[in-house]
Amino acid sequence: MKATPRTVALIALVICSFVIRNFAEGSKRKLTIGQTYCTGTTPCVLTYHNDNNRDGVNPHESVLKASTLSSSNHPSPQWLATTDGPIYTQPLYVHQLQVSGVAKNVVYVATENNSVYAMDADSTSSTGTVLQQVNLDNASDLGSGYTEIAVPYTDLPKACTDIAPEVGITGTPVIDVSVTPPVIYLVTKHEDVSSSGVKTYRQKLHGLFADTLQEIPGSPVVLDSTFAANHAPGFSPLYNNQRAGVALVNGANNTAKLWIAWGSHCDVSPYFGFAMEFAYNYGGTQGFSSSYTVFNSEQGCPGKICEGGIWMGGAAPAVDGNGNVYLATSNGSYSFQGGGEYGDSVVKLTDSGLADFYTPPDFKGLESGKSVIACTNPAPQKCPSPCAFDSTGQYCQVAIGPNNWDLGAGGVVLLSPTFQVNNPLMVAAGKQGMIYSIFTGNLGQIDNQWNSPDEYACSTANAPIAHFIAQCFQGLAIHNAEQTPDSGSRGAPAFLAGGTGKNVHNYLYVAGIVDVIKAYRFVKAGGVGAFQTTPAGADPAHRFQYPGASPTVTWDESKSTNINDAIVWALETGGFGRPNQAAKAAVLYSYRAIPTGGGEGTLGPELWDTSAYNSSLPGNPGAVKFIVPTIAEGKIFLAGGAQNYQPGTTNCPAPTTTSQPQACGGLAMYK
Repeated sequence: MKATPRTVALIALVICSFVIRNFAEGSKRKLTIGQTYCTGTTPCVLTYHNDNNRDGVNPHESVLKASTLSSSNHPSPQWLATTDGPIYTQPLYVHQLQVSGVAKNVVYVATENNSVYAMDADSTSSTGTVLQQVNLDNASDLGSGYTEIAVPYTDLPKACTDIAPEVGITGTPVIDVSVTPPVIYLVTKHEDVSSSGVKTYRQKLHGLFADTLQEIPGSPVVLDSTFAANHAPGFSPLYNNQRAGVALVNGANNTAKLWIAWGSHCDVSPYFGFAMEFAYNYGGTQGFSSSYTVFNSEQGCPGKICEGGIWMGGAAPAVDGNGNVYLATSNGSYSFQGGGEYGDSVVKLTDSGLADFYTPPDFKGLESGKSVIACTNPAPQKCPSPCAFDSTGQYCQVAIGPNNWDLGAGGVVLLSPTFQVNNPLMVAAGKQGMIYSIFTGNLGQIDNQWNSPDEYACSTANAPIAHFIAQCFQGLAIHNAEQTPDSGSRGAPAFLAGGTGKNVHNYLYVAGIVDVIKAYRFVKAGGVGAFQTTPAGADPAHRFQYPGASPTVTWDESKSTNINDAIVWALETGGFGRPNQAAKAAVLYSYRAIPTGGGEGTLGPELWDTSAYNSSLPGNPGAVKFIVPTIAEGKIFLAGGAQNYQPGTTNCPAPTTTSQPQACGGLAMYK
């Protein structure tokens, strides 16, 4: 039967009334202060890479063990759910959440079509079970005649294809369980089209009740041109890419503080790298504060094309126990490096803004390329390939090619080893492949060796002082050194610390581009702590293609004598979909996390991978770059695209004002 205009109007009225009623009901609902979820050893994953250290470790996994996982004894795919848009966010997991009065294990994903899904983690349907779903496009505040959609990639600066076919929710959300029900915070990106076809752009910070996915009181905060003019000059809702995960700091007086960071799309200028703090008040009148802390990594730049973006391969800023926030930047103009410009640096932020920074000595070369840089500290026994000794035999050097070699291509990790160190440390690594171990109490500012960056990779000391750090070494392989940098770290390393007695282990795991997973042992050294620079590597049967991988570790710390059962996992996403190429499957690989044969032994061959399920249903999703797997309670969640999706084609189209993508994304569960 053909619908008449009157019927269509009535349906629209009913839908509109339902939305308005639900919004009104949601706006009246209040949050109760007090943590009732995810306490003690409850296996929850509430943020990017599992915790605010960004160490990527789930220490409460009692089901999956290295001693029993094998090609003949392993989880199998239980369901593969379809989502409207591709998923670039890490799946998040809440144990036994009350949904409509029933306790459920819930996994959350957010899509580039601005939708959020709460899925039943234990669904028995081969296509999964959606508990709640919401699309956050909403132009009602703009008046009549506007339609809001995710931003089609063809409308991005220079039609950037880095994220396609659309840009909506890219940074991994965070869940706050200090209130009941929990709240999920995230950022959306929108294109608003008027009835005459005029396009404007904005982003929004949302807080959603985790059980209903309705907006919490005072949500969302609209980040548009007016917000930029009043609070963040230079911020562009279109040009700035909210790539990094959202970081949560639980503040005093029942306040949640959210740090959100932005880079750009395809380095198209003009843009600045921003990190902003937003506060939500749970006490009294609930809502977002109208004052913000804004860090612009190139605020002191004298020109218009300054850049200085914050991407970190999707990693979220790290947060220490005092609420200090750490992240890595890329790009910049460097006219006043350290004096208003902080490109290719690690920075420390507080409620007041910038507190400290570290800039490696070769920062100019990292940005412009076409330079000679150092690979190690002086007088090494040998040089890591492709580096070579200079004429004095004292320094390992390499000539790097054009384009930038961003430090901020990778995320940062706060170290919490099993032994006491005199001064806390953090780790950062980027495209150059250098691993920097930095004192958090004094990041060091501009490295002491900056006038001779081809002689020393960094200046080191045993205690935190200006212009020095604890250690640096070439930890990830350099490829194509004289060409475009297709090397180093994207995303975040993982750091495992645990065990008892003589069976104590501290390892940093990295999975660089066209390389195997490597584990660097962290040992006590005069109260400082140092990495042994010869890694334990996995057998080279599989090398992770661009963009490498962000390893994840699982083990059961309640049985710390069995830390040898720890597993390190990494997702192969080299076959991610492009407008000119259909996606291949994302494949999960697993290895023993504790090397055999001592600290610099081997991780051995893989225990198991999911390649057998590349094209089966249910099976693996299509690969999306930088995605991180989530493992909890014996369940493995792999997010990405639909199988064989190809952005911009009929099976995964860009949105328009009259049609929306329906089946671009995928979420798989193995058990």
